[in-house]
Amino acid sequence: MAYLLAVSFLLHLVSFYLIIVLIQKTNSKKDLTETNELESIKREIEDLLISYTTEMKEENEKLLSDIERKRITKGVSELTIKSNDYKDDLHVNSSAPHIQKNVLQKVIEEDDAYTPPLVSVTEDSLEQSNTAKVLSFAKQGYTSKEIAKKLNMGDGEVELLLKFHK
Repeated sequence: MAYLLAVSFLLHLVSFYLIIVLIQKTNSKKDLTETNELESIKREIEDLLISYTTEMKEENEKLLSDIERKRITKGVSELTIKSNDYKDDLHVNSSAPHIQKNVLQKVIEEDDAYTPPLVSVTEDSLEQSNTAKVLSFAKQGYTSKEIAKKLNMGDGEVELLLKFHK
């Protein structure tokens, strides 16, 4: 009887050991499948980002070529209009190409004489951000509580802004 009890006890231990081994293997396979799924999701996202960036690059190149084409056609049309304005100055036939070059040079010089208008910026027209105000007060030596009171902000928010810019 003791012999059967010992065999039964041994078989139970072996079965528990095998159950534990099987559970560990299934858990490791789950981890592998989860990591494989994560890797596949990462690859998909990366592929999407690459495709979006290539699309944007192609659209940008198309836009730049359209702008360049319009600039060239606009420049040619302006050049012909300006050269028509100078036809009164030509009074020559085709045997005097140097005069035509002078007219073309006048057109080019007029285009180079253009200077864009300058924008005058005063300090009153520009409003400082809260971050800039906080940093300015901090440089002046105010404490974070004083700055918070002056700007109607929370003390923690001011301290956080100051920590970010240290």
